[in-house]
Amino acid sequence: MNIEWAEPKDSTNPDDVEAAERALQMMCGWFCNPVFVNGDYPDIMKARLASAAKASGLDRSPLPEFTEEEKQFNRGELTRRRRGRMYGRRLLPLCPPVKY
Repeated sequence: MNIEWAEPKDSTNPDDVEAAERALQMMCGWFCNPVFVNGDYPDIMKARLASAAKASGLDRSPLPEFTEEEKQFNRGELTRRRRGRMYGRRLLPLCPPVKY
């Protein structure tokens, strides 16, 4: 899993903080929430997609809904699978940096 991290532009601005949190929930929570948290998609994701669907004239969200049985399965999925490794690496440029 490769996640793009989000930080608020201004950490003292509540709108920026909310935007960063929303971005993380939409990028990271989409995959991590079902496995690591509660077996389901993040609430903000479900609400925003349902709202966008309604505004587009759709009768329901394009995001599938998990049954309670599926949520239980999702929560235990990590223990059934081999855990991946988290690591970092040091990189060197392949070519000289470009001067602007």
